[in-house]
Amino acid sequence: MFRSSSLAALVLACLAACATPGGDARGDPRALAQQAINTAQARYERSQELEFAWRVTGQALAQARRAFAAEEFAAALKHARRAEELADLSLAQAQREAEAWRNRGPFPSSN
Repeated sequence: MFRSSSLAALVLACLAACATPGGDARGDPRALAQQAINTAQARYERSQELEFAWRVTGQALAQARRAFAAEEFAAALKHARRAEELADLSLAQAQREAEAWRNRGPFPSSN
């Protein structure tokens, strides 16, 4: 029961994350690229807040922006998705490190 409800929650979260605010961008390469850049930027900013941002993520975002400015929307989308993936990996690393730190004890008592 727990597995199926967890899976259902994960699927719903993914569907909600993929929804396009303000309309459907499926047929518009420009809108798809812009949406991907915005998503990657938000995740990159979150990793910066946690002090786990990777330099390569910023580089991928810069490549996406350059391609977008040159109206090379397929390339912009590719670079933005890569930046998003890298940002997600850095966020996962931050989570793993936070959990690992708690398990590194024993910590001396404060008495």
